[in-house]
Order: sequence, then C-alpha cells, then structure tokens
Amino acid sequence: MENHIRERPTFINLSRKREINPNRKSVHYTKQKPFKGSVREIRGKIIRLLLKQGPVCPDLIEHCLNLRKDLLLSILQRMQFDGLIKIKGSNIYFPR
Repeated sequence: MENHIRERPTFINLSRKREINPNRKSVHYTKQKPFKGSVREIRGKIIRLLLKQGPVCPDLIEHCLNLRKDLLLSILQRMQFDGLIKIKGSNIYFPR
C-alpha cells in the first residue's frame, strides 16, 4: 500500500478588508520625509565618521561629507544639544 501525502488546500480569506495601520489614526501621526539627502542621513554619516576616525575637526567632516560650513555647524550644534557628541576646541568626539 502506498502512502500518499495529501496536501491541504490553502485558503485565503479574500473577504477580509485590508486593515488600516492604527498609528495613522493618531493625531500626532506624520510621515517622515525621504531619508536621502536629509539631516538624519548627514547625522548618521557624521556618527559613522567619528566611529571610524575617532575625534575629528569640523574641517575634516566638511571635506569628507562635502557639506556647506553653515549647514554642518548647525547640525553639529544640534547633535551636541542632543548629547550625541561633544565639541571642545576644534575637536568633535563622543561623550564618555
């Protein structure tokens, strides 16, 4: 006698409506802007550079990331305010 394995049919419930993401119902819900070219992307690049190089000067970051000085300084100030980096003299580094 041969053993036959019967495959069970797969049923997909097509009548079920697609549910809306409950987060979108929140009053505070906003879609993030595209990541490419954003300040978030630049902050990530700065962090990766600091991880790789250690303490660096703003000129090196400006050169490596090809950024305008005013944009870089505003991002660095915000990162310092957020506690991600420390700026002392001409050195930028991670806090201990």
